Amino acid sequence: MTQFNKSDIERALQTPESVSRAIEILGNNQRDDELSSRSTNTQNGIGFTSCWASAGTHLWQFVTGYDARSKTNKWGRKCLSHPNWQRAKIIRRKVRNNDCQDAVQLGRKIALHHWRQLGALLAVQTPVPQVAPPAPQSEPEPEADFEMIAVPAHLVGTAIAILKAAKII
Repeated sequence: MTQFNKSDIERALQTPESVSRAIEILGNNQRDDELSSRSTNTQNGIGFTSCWASAGTHLWQFVTGYDARSKTNKWGRKCLSHPNWQRAKIIRRKVRNNDCQDAVQLGRKIALHHWRQLGALLAVQTPVPQVAPPAPQSEPEPEADFEMIAVPAHLVGTAIAILKAAKII
């Protein structure tokens, strides 16, 4: 195993992709029950410490797209610099409460706190793919404004008769 120190890790955490990778490494070190409860149950020296367990787990879920509670891949993988971090209420609150400007800075703070576990970050620098947000497309205005009316299956015939009587269809 190669020797490294905190300043080596600090230099490695210069890009948002490497910070995302560090959070992924730390989250993968957590036990499954700790990820799903978003806390640290066992003081085993790996994964997130108890003070960073909640914030770290939320960032890990954002980066990996994996929901630890339902054990499913719900979202696509994202880099911490992806603008959707602002939509996650808990991540937004953690960023604000820890005097950070964005999710990348919070992730860097957490990663530096756990720097001894990030030797793998120096060995292989595999970046987390950064997904660009979709560009807004101009859509033509619809000619008609439609509404949906939910009708129970056993009343479909009645609903069609009403719409025909009103000359809607």
